[in-house]
Amino acid sequence: MDTWRFLVESPCNEFRVVLLDLKGHGYSGRPHDSRYSLQDHADVVMGIIEHLELTNVVLVGHSLGSGVALLAALKDHNRPCHLVSGLVLIGGAAYPVHLRLLIRWLSMPVIGWLAMKLTSASFRTRLGLRGAFYNNAAVTDSLVELYAKYQRMPGTDYALLKTAERFIPPDIDSVRQEYRKLQIPVVNVLGEYDRIISRSTAEGLCKLLPRCGLVMVEGVGHIPQEERPDEIVHLIKTFMHDL
Repeated sequence: MDTWRFLVESPCNEFRVVLLDLKGHGYSGRPHDSRYSLQDHADVVMGIIEHLELTNVVLVGHSLGSGVALLAALKDHNRPCHLVSGLVLIGGAAYPVHLRLLIRWLSMPVIGWLAMKLTSASFRTRLGLRGAFYNNAAVTDSLVELYAKYQRMPGTDYALLKTAERFIPPDIDSVRQEYRKLQIPVVNVLGEYDRIISRSTAEGLCKLLPRCGLVMVEGVGHIPQEERPDEIVHLIKTFMHDL
């Protein structure tokens, strides 16, 4: 939930904001089971929407969360009564992309386990943030600690390894063709200097979605809501007003 703290703190917030930590993230549980795929996370998201009896929902997802949001929207599309009315994706992709070295290691048996055991939470977090930020000076000790504290929670190593193993759905080709059925408006936001998701990859996703527009944010990397929070908050609110 911390990555959206600027959205919550935004003045004159006229929309209801519901934040959640995905399974294995933040303060959510880290059970030792195998249900850490994007489909599993999407089931959780739709379960929360139904439990809270939400309607006219705009799902906002970043990176891994963008894939979760897309799959949740597909699940909603197959319902008789639709609850999701739009998607804001940040760093969204529709097919296997070049993964950062650490994630590649984590998805490999034994090597992933060793990488977790031989590196500290602060080291992994700082490495990940420096790879995702354009302005590395913004990766302060306090920001690293904001995220690293969750890495130290019992069960996090297991959850991260399982998520990495299931990062790419085995039926990704058929899934991305399903995206063509989504008729809701979508905006895909990409940082100008995103080193994880290329512009061609982001454009490829928009080509699959009938009502998708790509928005480039200048001077940021893979986490624009951290480097340019005011701009992202304004973009999200404008998108919602235009629905």
